[in-house]
Amino acid sequence: MDGSKAPLLIVEDDAFTRFALGRLMGRRGWSILTASTLAEGLDLLASQPECVILDLGLPDGSGERLLRRVREAGLRSRVVVSTAADEAVVEGLKPLKPDAVIHKPIEMRDLLDACQA
Repeated sequence: MDGSKAPLLIVEDDAFTRFALGRLMGRRGWSILTASTLAEGLDLLASQPECVILDLGLPDGSGERLLRRVREAGLRSRVVVSTAADEAVVEGLKPLKPDAVIHKPIEMRDLLDACQA
């Protein structure tokens, strides 16, 4: 690699949010991979990202499936859920142990802390 950190995977269907997060995290030294759908995100897990920033509301399914895949496959990826979902949805994720849940609008300091912890 070029001195940057291990890959950071951003799974977010909103193009502007995906672009902005990619730029900001890339400036912090991460090697950025992006996906706009659940299917793309699942495929990119093969890159063994160090951290995944995961939106739950994706056009082809819930981001919860990707979190479940990370846990069931025993991947070491940190998963930071970024969501506007209500507390009942977030509560339902607890058995899958996301590393952090950050509610939208995202505070960048919280996101950086969660990805680097």
